[in-house]
Amino acid sequence: MSPSVLRARSLAGFLGLVAAFALTTVHAQAGCVYDFSEYDNVYPSSDGSTLYYSVSAVDNSGCGHSDYTTVANIQSPSGRQGSASQAGLAATAAIAFEDETGTYSIYSSGSFYCPFAQQIVYNGWGSGGIFAVAITNTSYRNPVVVNGACSYTATACTSGTPSCTGGVLPQLGGSCPDPIQDVYLRVVFLRGVTCVATFWTPGAGECN
Repeated sequence: MSPSVLRARSLAGFLGLVAAFALTTVHAQAGCVYDFSEYDNVYPSSDGSTLYYSVSAVDNSGCGHSDYTTVANIQSPSGRQGSASQAGLAATAAIAFEDETGTYSIYSSGSFYCPFAQQIVYNGWGSGGIFAVAITNTSYRNPVVVNGACSYTATACTSGTPSCTGGVLPQLGGSCPDPIQDVYLRVVFLRGVTCVATFWTPGAGECN
């Protein structure tokens, strides 16, 4: 499961395994208080090749708004960008990882028709933020064969803070490599951490 992160100025909380936090944007115009809560989610694909930024909003205004459009943007440290504009209160932008680690930026915005103002209103909600992407290594030792597959009973070393464990291990019978090293894509957004094991290699590798 990918972590879900809520972003907020006035409301904070936790959902599932990952910190969650809601951003409420409030504006007043033509007799209506604009009140939107936004929910952000940053996560990698299962193979680590793509990074996603999803945003969804809830209109708490009760003002008869319609014709919503939501825009999600994601930008890599080198300036590569992915963007999505979708009708409704949700959008998901994607960008290829391409082995680019570092700090990524995200931003969302929205528009809707307001019957009180009798016009399309822009930036009814929206937020910016950052998340960090890194490659980390974890080495495992002391294998045992369980149902014809190698199972490792000890972690030899890890790199990076926070570290990553679990994921891809060799499904071999008989002779098991000892040690082995898993290579992970790690995404950190607010207090949430997602690790995707991309591949493993025999040998201890480096954990520092």
